[in-house]
Amino acid sequence: MDQITQLSLFHKNTDATSTERGYEFQKLKTIETWLQNKLSNSEEVIYYDYEDDIFQRNLDELKSTFRQLKLYSSNFSFSSVEIKKAITHFFTLYCHEEYALDQVKFVFEANSNISKPYDGNDARLLKEWFENQESLEGEVLDNCIQKVKQIISDFINAVKKEDSEILKAKKVFETLKKDDEFWKKFTKTIRWQFEGVEPEEAITNSLRDIGVLIFKLPYPLEEYHVQSLLNSFHFHVSQAATKENPQDRLLSNDLLEKLVFSVLGGDAEEYGNAIEQYRENQEVTNFFLGKVYETISWSRYYRQHENLDGHKVIWNNVLANYLNHENTPDFCKKDILYELLFLKLQPTLNFEFKDPDSKDVAQYGQRYFELVPNEFNDTNSIEDAVNLFSILRTANLFNIIDLNKEFFEECLARLEACLLDKTKTENINHRCGYLESYSFLLLTLKYPNTKNKEEVFKESIAIVEQIIELNNDAPLYNYSNLYERINGMIRGLILKGYTKEYDVLIDELERLSDRLSPIIEKREGSFALAKKYRNRGIDYLKSSTRRKDLLKSLDYFQKAKLLLFQEETKEGFILALLNISQVYSAIGFNIAAKFYALAGFYMAIGEERYLNKVPKSAALIHHYDFIQGAWINCMMDIEPFLKSHREFIGNWDMEQNVSMREAFINHSLVLFATPILSPQTSVLVNQHLIGLGELKDVHFDGLIEQWTLQLDSDENVAKLIRGKIIDNPLNDLGPRRIIRFNAFGILWAIEFGNEYELNILGEEFCAIFQVFLSEMCINFKDLKFCEKTKEVHIVLEKGDKLIPPKEVDNSNGKISWKVSLPEKKKPKPYYPLVLSTLNNIMRSVSDKSLNMSDIFLKLTKDYDLGSKATIVQPYEKLYQDFFSKDSYNVLMRTGFENVESDENYVKENDVIA
Repeated sequence: MDQITQLSLFHKNTDATSTERGYEFQKLKTIETWLQNKLSNSEEVIYYDYEDDIFQRNLDELKSTFRQLKLYSSNFSFSSVEIKKAITHFFTLYCHEEYALDQVKFVFEANSNISKPYDGNDARLLKEWFENQESLEGEVLDNCIQKVKQIISDFINAVKKEDSEILKAKKVFETLKKDDEFWKKFTKTIRWQFEGVEPEEAITNSLRDIGVLIFKLPYPLEEYHVQSLLNSFHFHVSQAATKENPQDRLLSNDLLEKLVFSVLGGDAEEYGNAIEQYRENQEVTNFFLGKVYETISWSRYYRQHENLDGHKVIWNNVLANYLNHENTPDFCKKDILYELLFLKLQPTLNFEFKDPDSKDVAQYGQRYFELVPNEFNDTNSIEDAVNLFSILRTANLFNIIDLNKEFFEECLARLEACLLDKTKTENINHRCGYLESYSFLLLTLKYPNTKNKEEVFKESIAIVEQIIELNNDAPLYNYSNLYERINGMIRGLILKGYTKEYDVLIDELERLSDRLSPIIEKREGSFALAKKYRNRGIDYLKSSTRRKDLLKSLDYFQKAKLLLFQEETKEGFILALLNISQVYSAIGFNIAAKFYALAGFYMAIGEERYLNKVPKSAALIHHYDFIQGAWINCMMDIEPFLKSHREFIGNWDMEQNVSMREAFINHSLVLFATPILSPQTSVLVNQHLIGLGELKDVHFDGLIEQWTLQLDSDENVAKLIRGKIIDNPLNDLGPRRIIRFNAFGILWAIEFGNEYELNILGEEFCAIFQVFLSEMCINFKDLKFCEKTKEVHIVLEKGDKLIPPKEVDNSNGKISWKVSLPEKKKPKPYYPLVLSTLNNIMRSVSDKSLNMSDIFLKLTKDYDLGSKATIVQPYEKLYQDFFSKDSYNVLMRTGFENVESDENYVKENDVIA
């Protein structure tokens, strides 16, 4: 090697200072640099304690900066060992082939100062260099070059090792000493930085500067986050110093951002995980509906947090890729276009646009309004269109985009016609939503540009008055949103200086705001109380070790659910339904649990913003059927679960998806054990397994093989199953079905035909019965039942009309009842019929001291049993929305024999005992 790079052989590892304080100073300065890079959007990456204390490199611009940091009480001169070591180290790095093409800079940074000159220390020369380093020329440069050359020569000559490589390097150096241009360039790459402060002050200053820099970061930070972030950065830098691989010592802007989101936690941390995923890959290969709406949700999160920055291009690219995907349906394109337009224009609450990007906006706007009104499927969709129309028109007025007048007139006419048609709906909640949209269309889009201002104005105000009058009949209409919109419009008119021009309009809007205020106060007060109830329920669920406290948890969740049943808190209502379902299951009432999970599914599937709750609801339904022993149902349940998981989640990693993992493990046990318990089902199970397609090969074959290896006898199979379910397995196979559960020390067995219609009636009866038993136990103490009664057998039959229940047997501790339920002409509401039937049956098993009729009356009047026994929709409607008759009948369950077993799988109930 006859070139300069041979001299990199003299490169040594440099240790800054042996004191812990010196290392801490290096870490703090590293954190400072890291933060400065992020704030300046620098493309530099930082390596901590690699090549030098801090190594900064920009590969795009081929720039490298090597920094040595010193925390000393003493000052420096050319006689200082640290100065000599720094220069020789800088020299070996300068000769390294890795950086031969880079624009290199070396920096020696110290807290202290330059020493006072005395004989032999050349402090005066160091001071001259320091003072002239930005324009180092002439005699000062020559003197500095000679000093550097002398220090390097002494260093080279001190190496006594005489192997061939070292000898070659020394030969190269002798030649290099004559290259004046080399020494000039190298000397000019060195910079000196002396702060002239004591070590303690240097550390204090660095900590202060870090705090200031952290608070400037483009994230939603509060003051209390500063210390947490400093701790996180410090820990990571400390860990980096222990890594052998240089890449593990790298400190990038993306890594800093990841640490920030981790400290923020909650939604911010989830957002950080999402942005990290999409930063690495913005391509869209497979279409999953859930992923689309997840992306829209995170893009919206980015927009709504103004102090977030730097992600706009990422979200724009991902959304555009989804928009152009061949499998994206039109209704989905509509929502993607809406988000893209908001993302590009970024309208603010102050009626301005934040760094608008006009590229493709006109095209996106035209595509959006070509899709509407055909893709209007709810009030939110229409509301979005009205808002977007207003924003596009404003952007057009500000010359941000260029759309012609005919475009706006055509879109407005389409919107108005669609809204007028929608306001005819009989659903009062929806009608209010459509009326609101129409009112604000008139006020914001027609009023400013029409000659008939008074007529349009009066019509708009009258519509809002109509909405206010309907407030008692519209629990699922969002009055808070109407209130905020009116107040926002008032504020906008004031901020724009229109108080004189639109004084009558402002007065009317303020009057409407005053009318809405008590409605909002009442509703938001309900929400605050609902949160207290929910939190109390969670406390009982998580902290109490008493099984009986499950009933208290259930009671508080039910109270919260009732208060959350309004549009403003719809997501909380869905979560309450799912919470309640899980508590019912913990009590041992899985049919009631399934009832509430079906209601959660029904509410979530109705609106795009709640679609992420759909797979969870479907997983719970499968889980409740599994532990109730309704394993043929499980084969039916798995289809909507897989479909919703595929569309709304799309991730099939069992380690990451707890709900999916539990469902797959339980389902694989069903497929493994069913042919063992009932050999007649072998073909059915095999066909079902084949129908699972790729999932069979990827997941289920392996899981079933594990069960086969673990459970080597029928006894072991029965033992495992007994620990997982609370009723006989395969109780839904055969022409008749029996659902069994324990309550109040009595075994309840409800029997009915296993056809689609009768199964709905039977499960509905059981669900209402279990809700009733829970409420009775929650609200009445010292309930006494006949000790002689050990079992109640209820046979349900379908009929054309209501027939009072008939007791057909009462002997040996077992009472049998025959109940006829109307199938075709079901009264609405239906639950009072079931409750009146149960009233008769419960009287036969209760102690004479109990007045069962009074209990029923109190539960209905004082404890709102009706809202708990009918949630959103009757059971029949919820069931039919989830399971079609075809999907039920394809399993041919009535064509098999009922499964008989000597095993007792029915669990005792230690909560309702």
